[in-house]
Parts: sequence; structure tokens; C-alpha cells
Amino acid sequence: MAELARFCGIIIAIYFRGEFGRHNLPHVHVKHAGDFASLAIETGAVLEGVLPRPVLRLAREWLALRRSAALAAWNAARAGQPVVRIPPLPPRRGKGRYGSET
Repeated sequence: MAELARFCGIIIAIYFRGEFGRHNLPHVHVKHAGDFASLAIETGAVLEGVLPRPVLRLAREWLALRRSAALAAWNAARAGQPVVRIPPLPPRRGKGRYGSET
């Protein structure tokens, strides 16, 4: 498994060839405080697992901004090549931990 990004206590990772499990669809694994889900890279749809709504929103926002890099990481992992880390979400001014007003 390779970690792609880490922000707001969220870890987004991808598995290498042979570790892909039951999802053939390009996807990432999202972990946060004991919660886990697999999200489709193209749509952000939850393939498996459950995340709190604010965490799911941030993970989907990251995917929307970094979709092409996440897909490139998926293809590299499938080919057994090194995976490059992807930048996290940019910081927000005047926003709390999950993007709500403080």
C-alpha cells in the first residue's frame, strides 16, 4: 500500500498490484479515525465502507482536484511501478477543521 495524501486526519492510499481485492474499478482507500471506505476515482462513489459525512466530502473534494494524478497513481500501481505522493487539499482561510465557519 502507498500513501497518496494526508490531510485533516485523513489518509488516502492505493494498493499495489496483487493487493487490489474485489474492486477492478480505479479507486482509492480513505481512512480516518478508525473509519474506512474505498472511493471510485472517476466518480467519488463509495464502493465499500462508511465515512463520516464531513470526511467523505473532503475526500471527494480532494479527488475532484487531484483526479488525474490519482488515476495516474492507480495505473502506476497496477503496473507495479512506483507511486508518487499527491498534494493534499489546499488550506482554507477562515474555515474550521472540516471547512465550516469557525
